[in-house]
Amino acid sequence: MPGRHLSGKEKGLNQLWENPPANLERPYLRSIEIAPVPPLDHYHPVAQEEQPKESTGIRGIRALIVPLRYPITALCGNNGVGKSTILALAVLAHHSPPGWHVHWGNTGPKRTHTDRTYYTFNDFFVSGHSEQIIQNVWVTWRYFKRNYEHSVTFDKTKHRWGRYSKREERQVDYLPLSRILPAYEMIGVRLAFMKPKGKITTKALGQGFIRHLSFIMGRKYTTAEVQEKKNYSFQRCNSGSEYTAFNMGGGECCMIELLHLLENIERGGLLVVEEIEAGLHPQAQKRLAQTLVDICLSKHIQIVCSSHSEVFIDALPRQARLVLKKSGGDHTVIESPSTRYAMYEMTGECHPELIIYCEDKFAASLINEALPAQIRLRVEIQDVGSDSNVISQGVSHIRSGFSMKSLCVLDGDCSDAKVNGWINSARGERREINPEYLILPGDDLAPERWVVSQLQQQDYRNSFADQFGCTIQEATNHIQALAVEQEHHNIGYTLYQRTGRTETECICLVTRSIATIHPQLEPLREKIELMLG
Repeated sequence: MPGRHLSGKEKGLNQLWENPPANLERPYLRSIEIAPVPPLDHYHPVAQEEQPKESTGIRGIRALIVPLRYPITALCGNNGVGKSTILALAVLAHHSPPGWHVHWGNTGPKRTHTDRTYYTFNDFFVSGHSEQIIQNVWVTWRYFKRNYEHSVTFDKTKHRWGRYSKREERQVDYLPLSRILPAYEMIGVRLAFMKPKGKITTKALGQGFIRHLSFIMGRKYTTAEVQEKKNYSFQRCNSGSEYTAFNMGGGECCMIELLHLLENIERGGLLVVEEIEAGLHPQAQKRLAQTLVDICLSKHIQIVCSSHSEVFIDALPRQARLVLKKSGGDHTVIESPSTRYAMYEMTGECHPELIIYCEDKFAASLINEALPAQIRLRVEIQDVGSDSNVISQGVSHIRSGFSMKSLCVLDGDCSDAKVNGWINSARGERREINPEYLILPGDDLAPERWVVSQLQQQDYRNSFADQFGCTIQEATNHIQALAVEQEHHNIGYTLYQRTGRTETECICLVTRSIATIHPQLEPLREKIELMLG
């Protein structure tokens, strides 16, 4: 499932995100931005000559852009990198429409119901007696709605964040980690449901969601329901026998609550979940990821969650994954990481000094293999999509004020004229923004085509044979198969079919055959070494 070869449903979900219908029910949240200054497209009535005051950031995050490029987004990263902060800001991106009452959970604030309830900054960001109050911070949410994109910015320069009704209306629910607490440990729940008196509202899962529950948990359920009383919720189910939350495992209880929210949130809504795999065994985690794809596709909803689980992350498409990182005082986002890379980042051992943006996995592998080991340890390579996206990411990196240096590396079929055009378009009036960039060798060829053309030479063919552990004749046959491949992005897949190695390993080996000894990659090495100093 993960990687480039998506299932039919995953492709459908990607299509929904890239080309949403004109009658989109609610706006999709496309990005969350934190900045110490107003965004370029936001009017702020402060004299231009006035010096900006020092920003406190939000829980230490001073500048960060979190793109959301898929209906499901799983935030990964070490403790303390800001996952909970981004989840909270995702919840705060929307205002409740009339008649919508948000889910508080059994430990959340209980407010008097009016025509609607909604989340506020005070629900998530509370300062203790000796803690610094958030000041001079701008939060921007960008949306896609009815074939156009727009944004809303809240700033905390004085005492209040802003009018909540400015936000785009959308049904939003939030499921915090406190849901894992056993029902018998919560006094309010025990008083409400041990000897229930008074009005209890019962909402049973429909048969479709009962099937989802049975699939995820790996056993058959005939009924499952959530009871509500005094803003407390209580789970009950039948799986061979009837029992309640007082006698459920944490994962089972959480899953009934999660599916209850997914079923009842309206079409086009947003659900934010903290530590989504909490309490679930590995098989259930994998099945949960598959189920979320089904539900998002059928209901057009969006899910933003956090996770530390290798199993859950691996079961999602790569574009659904984001890694949050903290290096010194800077926070960065790694888009579409491999599972191995995401887990490696969560060990907390990587401290790059230079971030390299390139187009795709093949270019990233070519760059990586071209670098000597001591340099490779000091850089981080991110593939961000198209050539224009590479420049946009480089411009955003500078605009966000990151102290870490950045380098944009474009494919060999790009030109300086195109690059300068994209820079001018992306930076707008900020003419001082000039990202460093370099174009890979290629003679107007994509990196895959260039590598295959170089493999025709004897030295590189011999290197290919050494890397794959095959004879020169076998190497020649493999290279000829690559040369006639019509879709150059399929090179790794073609070699996987011919050699039995994984697609990722094949890309690594074929780029290594060229990159470690090719003189045309020397300018790349020199550029990176110069920037590192």
